[in-house]
Amino acid sequence: MPSVGSDRPVAATSASESLAVSGSVEIFPTREHGHGGDRGRGCGRERMQRWRRRSELGAGSKWFALWAAALFCVGACQTVSVETSDGRPMSPPPRVPEATPMTAPVNRVALVFGPKPIDIDADGVSDIIELDAYLFSQPYPLPRYAEGTLVFEVFAPGAAAQGRNPLGRWEVGGGQLNASADRSVFGPCYRIKLDLREIGLAPFPLAKADLRCRFEPADGGAAVTSRGVERVVLRG
Repeated sequence: MPSVGSDRPVAATSASESLAVSGSVEIFPTREHGHGGDRGRGCGRERMQRWRRRSELGAGSKWFALWAAALFCVGACQTVSVETSDGRPMSPPPRVPEATPMTAPVNRVALVFGPKPIDIDADGVSDIIELDAYLFSQPYPLPRYAEGTLVFEVFAPGAAAQGRNPLGRWEVGGGQLNASADRSVFGPCYRIKLDLREIGLAPFPLAKADLRCRFEPADGGAAVTSRGVERVVLRG
């Protein structure tokens, strides 16, 4: 034991004396404690190994969670609807319409006029009316060709509705009709040129005229007339 009243520091000879002298709460094992130092180092290595194993397990769990989430997204993110940029559903895929059988009777005539009648002699009055005639066998949606005659009648404006006689007429049938057969973006049609000079109406006395068309089948079936009349501007 150290002598009382000595001012010289005295080395501690035991662990308890170390605590009494330094006041520290931590004891560092030394070789003086026999095998305690080796056991401390062994415990440290074991703790390090356990920490590494936990880290490896944690990293493996993290990658497994990411892999499972990716599989969930692939399975869950399915396209259930396709929409346009404004939110409306996409149009259904186009369908090929059913072809019109040639045995079906013609029951409708439709006319599509050219942009402007033609003035041949540059006198300010049109001489030729260009148009496409379409024949339909409804309810089939596509136009068709048919044997027969197209009859065109020209009236003074409003005269057809009053039941008055036409000013002139054209008949296009037989070889002339077959020669005019063509195809537009709408389907089969007949491209017709109605020349007012051929029926003695050039120059046409009026600025406008009404035109009506009728199809007469070659087999003697019922004639089909276009719906209403078409107003054609011939002057100006």
